[in-house]
Amino acid sequence: MQLDSRRQGSAKDYVVQELIHDIVNIKLKPGEKLCEPALCERFGVSRTPFREAELELAQRKLIVVRPKIGTFVSFIDKELVEEVRHLRSVLEAELAVMACSMLTKKDIDRLWENVAVWEPAYHRCFGYGCKVSVF
Repeated sequence: MQLDSRRQGSAKDYVVQELIHDIVNIKLKPGEKLCEPALCERFGVSRTPFREAELELAQRKLIVVRPKIGTFVSFIDKELVEEVRHLRSVLEAELAVMACSMLTKKDIDRLWENVAVWEPAYHRCFGYGCKVSVF
C-alpha cells in the first residue's frame, strides 16, 4: 500500500484529486475501465472512499458507472468542449474589457515595465526570426 505524504483532506478528496489528474493527463484514457483493487492499493485507501470518489466523478461526468459491468473513464463530448470554449472566450473578453477600464496610468506603466523585462527572455527562447511576436 502506497501512502502519499503530501495528501491533505479526506481520503475521498485525495482519490478524486488523483483520478482527475490521471484523467486530465490521459494516464487513464477515455473508455478505460477503472480497476478498483489496483487503484485502492495505489492510493492507499479502502473501497469506501474510493467508491465515494467514483460517485463524485460520475456526477461530474468524468467517469461512467455501469452496474455489474464496471466503471469507465468518460469519452470527451466535443460539443460540450466547444460550448465551454466559447463561453470561456466570451467571459475572458468581457473580463479583459472590465480590467482595462479599471487600470490606472501607474498600472499601465508597470505592465510596460514587465514587458521590458520579459522581452529579452522571449527573444532568447524564440529568436528574433519568429513570425509570431507580441512585441
